[in-house]
Amino acid sequence: MRGVINTKNLPDKLTADEAKVIADMVIDSLGTQLKSLLARSDVSPADLILFMPVGKKFTGAREVRGLAIKEVSARIRVPQYRLRAVENARLRQLKSDAATKYAEFLKLTTWYQDWCSENEAFVAKYGLALDET
Repeated sequence: MRGVINTKNLPDKLTADEAKVIADMVIDSLGTQLKSLLARSDVSPADLILFMPVGKKFTGAREVRGLAIKEVSARIRVPQYRLRAVENARLRQLKSDAATKYAEFLKLTTWYQDWCSENEAFVAKYGLALDET
């Protein structure tokens, strides 16, 4: 199971079903105590895995441009922790406007809109409706 959720091994996008399969495999490999802890979490492992390719895409686009999170934060006026939430799939900290501004800055708007359209249930659950500009 080592490396299953390593973002370097993830495709550009996952379907909700693919994320669920990966999450189930990861959960099955955990000990009883960790499974119990995970069951009480308000963040679904499948949701976390589903969003990981978004973080990977945003991180890669930022790094290709040679930009630090701090620099992007200053340019688009979004707190660094919100940008890190996108890049690291910290679902509880996600904010729609931050993700949308970040996508626009990185010129990933079309890709991000497509991902959101393909994952409507996730978008509704985490309030990531695209901000129309």
